[in-house]
Amino acid sequence: MLVTIHTVKEVADMLHKSGYDEWPKDYEACLALAQYLEDLSEETKTPIQVDMVDLAVRFEIFKNVAAFNKEYGTTLENLDIAYSLTTIIPLSRGRFIAQKF
Repeated sequence: MLVTIHTVKEVADMLHKSGYDEWPKDYEACLALAQYLEDLSEETKTPIQVDMVDLAVRFEIFKNVAAFNKEYGTTLENLDIAYSLTTIIPLSRGRFIAQKF
């Protein structure tokens, strides 16, 4: 088995160049997801295998809570409850990444 170690920036760049969904349009989100994975790896002391297709399918960028509510049929007023439902990665301007569930 061959293993390649990537920096946060390299993972963000790969996701940004992937062509999947909204990721190529939002480098901030790419960088935030890559940093989240790095932090998770350090916290759990477990390497994370990065698969761009898997990341693009498992995580989604939302422009606001209303867009999240529309996607999942919820009536959340803010992200407080969403944090108990799934992984939420905050971005600027009220945007965020959520792991699909």
